[in-house]
Amino acid sequence: MLHTRDLPNELTIGELAAAAGVPTSTIRYYERTRLLSASARSPANYRLYSPGDLERLRFIRAAQATGFKLEDVSRLLQPAPCGSVQQLIEERLGEVSLRMKELRHLQKLLRGALDECREVKAAWARGYENQPIQQINRSLLGLSALVRGIARRGVITPDEFSRSVGLGLEDAGALFAGFAEAGMDMDDGGNIIGAVLTAKPTPHGFLFNGTKRYAWCALDTLFLPGLLGPELLDGVAEVESTCPVTKRPVRLEVAPEGVASVDPAETVISVVLPGIGSDISRIGLASPT
Repeated sequence: MLHTRDLPNELTIGELAAAAGVPTSTIRYYERTRLLSASARSPANYRLYSPGDLERLRFIRAAQATGFKLEDVSRLLQPAPCGSVQQLIEERLGEVSLRMKELRHLQKLLRGALDECREVKAAWARGYENQPIQQINRSLLGLSALVRGIARRGVITPDEFSRSVGLGLEDAGALFAGFAEAGMDMDDGGNIIGAVLTAKPTPHGFLFNGTKRYAWCALDTLFLPGLLGPELLDGVAEVESTCPVTKRPVRLEVAPEGVASVDPAETVISVVLPGIGSDISRIGLASPT
């Protein structure tokens, strides 16, 4: 990391972005929201920033990382009595306590789901092919086979699925009939064209190795690269979506290991789970450093 003492007194927007480890679009966004402004202009009218601007930018990013909203960050940057800042921090601590409670509940739900997946996987390993449709539908093996088939050709037939998971063709046909009744994306021939990944256009474009598919929801795009694996995904997948609130475009690069890049940098995914409420969580998508 560069320190302010190592930097020139005037930085271009590109130099400021590199020093802070953020895209230039983030700096421009902060300028539009009046959290940051250029200290000067060059003779060619380019924005110029000072080391103090870099420190301010780093503070904004650090405050966001701890969960402060941009309007709260704006208040923290203004001269204010200590009591006002203390109240803001106390409010944030209250939110963190609530978030921890929600996360503990989420942890309980996920552990239950993981235990169920392990039971289904163990049953497959023991050779029990005729599991109930509900269990096979939740099986990671079955889901992976569906996703990979759709990734390759945009469709997967009962025959392809039966060979992928070692299931009898008759049982696979019955399973596909159950999928159709459940409302899964099917073509007129009774083949699956959508299971998390789909050939039918949705608001969440998913581009990999030059092939365009779509995800059912924004959250799906984060784990799809892991399901595809290196044999189907060379590098990263490019995700194109639109924020339903601001209508701004959102672009991600996602690898099996995690999010490689995100624009805008402040993008989050809202997750709603039954029994928790509509404001359960907002997952930050900051790229790894």
